[in-house]
Order: sequence, then C-alpha cells, then structure tokens
Amino acid sequence: MTIKSLSLVLAILTLSACQTVPKQIHLSENLNNYPKKCTSIDDESCNNNWWQAFDDPVLNHYMHHVITHNRELSVATLTLQKAIFNHQKIQDNKKIMISSTALANQRAQKSLATGETSTTGGFEMNVNASWEIDLWGKLALQQNISEWETHASHADRQAVFMSLTATAVREYFNFLGIVQKRMDNQQALNHQQKQRQFLQNQLKLGLIAPADTVPIEQTINNLRQTANNLVQQQHESLTTLSLLSQINKNDLENQLNTHQFAFKLPENIQKLPMNVINNRPDIQAQLSRLTVSLAQKNLIKKNQYPTLVFTAGASSQHSHLLDLLKVPVLNWGVSLNIPNFNAKDYQHHLNLAKIDEHIATLHYQDSVYKALADVQNKLKNLANLKQNHQLILTAEQLAQQQRSHQQKRYELGFISARELEDSKEQARQTQTAVIDSLVNQAQALVNIYQAVGGVVDL
Repeated sequence: MTIKSLSLVLAILTLSACQTVPKQIHLSENLNNYPKKCTSIDDESCNNNWWQAFDDPVLNHYMHHVITHNRELSVATLTLQKAIFNHQKIQDNKKIMISSTALANQRAQKSLATGETSTTGGFEMNVNASWEIDLWGKLALQQNISEWETHASHADRQAVFMSLTATAVREYFNFLGIVQKRMDNQQALNHQQKQRQFLQNQLKLGLIAPADTVPIEQTINNLRQTANNLVQQQHESLTTLSLLSQINKNDLENQLNTHQFAFKLPENIQKLPMNVINNRPDIQAQLSRLTVSLAQKNLIKKNQYPTLVFTAGASSQHSHLLDLLKVPVLNWGVSLNIPNFNAKDYQHHLNLAKIDEHIATLHYQDSVYKALADVQNKLKNLANLKQNHQLILTAEQLAQQQRSHQQKRYELGFISARELEDSKEQARQTQTAVIDSLVNQAQALVNIYQAVGGVVDL
C-alpha cells in the first residue's frame, strides 16, 4: 500500500467513525491466526525475527542474545504462560469431574462395670464423578472467552517483544554510525598531523609565517574534541546494547568494532498490504478484548439458564479393608440446577456489559485510526529521508570538489591556510552528514517494521 492508499483508507475509516457503533460485531474468525502456544522464550511462535530483512549476520547474532537473555521479555513470556495455564484450567472444567474419599477409623470402648475393653474398626471408600451437559453453549462460550483473553495476553507479550527488539536494532545502527564517524575522524586527524609537521618544517625554513600554522592547530584541536565526544557516545551506546543483550561490554565491543558500516535497506517498503496493521500487537490485543466484551452479554444471559448435571459413583463400607471392593454400592443420578434469579441484578450486569462493549468498540476503532496514521507518518518520514539523502550525497560531492580546488589554489598561493581549512572542514561535515543520513534511514525503517508489527515480507 502506498502513502496515498493509506490516506484513502484512513479517510474512509474516519468517516465511518461518525456512524453509530454497531450492535453486533463478529470478529472471532479474525483470531484464527494467533499462535497456539508460547511456552518458552525460544519458542518460534513467540518471536518474529523481522530484523533479518537487513541481511546482517552480526545483527542476527546480537539479536539472538537479546531475545534469549533480556529480563523484561522473560517476564512478559512468563506472564503469558500464566494466561495459558489459566486457559487450560478452564478447558479442564468441561471434562468429567472426579472426586474420591477414603476413611479408616479405629475405636476402643471400656466397660466401667466389667472392666473389659472392646475395639471396633471400619473402612469406607467413596468415588464420585459429575459431568455438566453444555445445553446452552455456556461452557463453550466460557472457553472461547478464555482463549480470547489468552490471545490478548499474547499480544501484550508481542508488544514488549516489538518495543524491545526495535530499540535494540535502532541502537545497533546508532553504534555502527558512531564507530564509522570515529574512524573518519581519526583518519582526518592523522592527515592533519602530517600536514602540521610539513608546515612546521616550512616555518623553520622561513617559507611561511607563524600565523599560517594557526588554522591547522585549530583544526587539530577541533578534531580532538570531536574524538572525545564520539568516545563518550560510543561508551553510552555500548552500555545500552550490553544491558539489552546481557553480553559483556568488552566482548560486545570486540564483536561490533570490527563490523563494517554498511546498510542493506529493503527497497519495497512502500508496497504494504491493506491489512498490514492487523499485525500490530496493540491492534491484536484490542481485537481480542473487543471480542471478549461482545461475548460477555451473551454469557450473562446463559448464566441464568438451568444446568443439567449427570452424577455417578460407588461407595463401600466394611469393617475389614479387604471387603471394601467385594460389594460396592453403585449410584447415579441426574440433577437440574436452577440458578437464583434477581431481575434487578441481572439488568444491572447486563447494562454494565453493554457499556463495556461500547467502550471496547471505541477503543478498537481509535487504535485502528491511530495505527493507520502512525504507519502513514513513518512512511512519509522514510520517503523524505531518502530524498534528503540524495541531496546530501550531492553536497558531499560538491564539497570534495571544492576541497580539491582549494588545495590546488593554496599550493599556488592564491588563498590562505584559513580558507583551505574551511573547505576541508566543510567536506568533513558533509561526510558525517552522509553517515547520519544512512543511520536515520535505517532507524526510520525499523520504526516502520515496528509500526506494522514486524512484518518481514513487505
């Protein structure tokens, strides 16, 4: 989908928001694509390795450490496991419920008249089973609600996953940019130091005045200040990367410092499908909670219907343990349970359910509109960065040409050393601007992947 297409969809949905909220929305069929399990942090259904679109083995290796060792993501995964276990418990409630008891007693009696003591003992065992017949679909509805709530928990965990991984990838590209700028700065500093030595030799021979050495001394001083700032920035970025992945800073620095600064950015990012925002965790969570709210009103009604329960069991009571299983007493029965009905309470809960349904519908619509606007803004930002990048490349070429011309003019004595250093500084600034532009494009692309829920095949 292009930016124009997203704008059209946003306009259509905005107009539809002015209409009355629908009374009934069927959304359960949209939940079929949810992962069925997420039992551990290494489970493939828990993760979406969207960063592999950058085709960077070093990044892939680093992100593996992030998703397997980050504590925040581990907590989110454990929280999801709790939701899965609760859902399993509700599923088990639909099965036959079995209860059993076993008792043993021993009693002694002493006659005060005769002084004789008599003992009696007994053993008792009861086994019972009950099974509620789902006449009205209430148990199935309860199971569906639990499953939808589990889907919402999975979306919450996925939101943590997307936020964490997007932060890690952005910081990764930021670190590579800093490393490249440090390398360029060091090369410029080495060149300027050689140039200073050359000027000092000329000064000793009396070919130039002392004032001619001042501009290059200022340039070297500025380059050293820049180097110190870049060292601090690299330290802070490396600390962030280490905390996210739980990798030792020294080991991480050795892995990343030797990595070449190169970005392989996907070019088909503009071709987004119409339903791409359905992959966003916030949309998935809102969709699941909206489905739950739509089902609550129906569940309140079904709770007022009578329930049919089958019971069966066996009991035995004897004075000897070995006789318990010889002649058990079998029993079975059918019970029709009619719940207590209070018209005022029933209407009260029904009204609350309707309000919750309306609130959930508005939340879902609001999330969809904001998601569309978010994707549109991020696509527009990336397109603008690409356009600016071409201008920055042109500026760099012009600055390099100007530096070459000024170098020749300086050698011929047409310009001062100050003018030459100014042209060199401008060339360095444009070179830094190119690196910043590449980093900004990569980070903008990461923002788009986050905005569409980590869709890889864009």
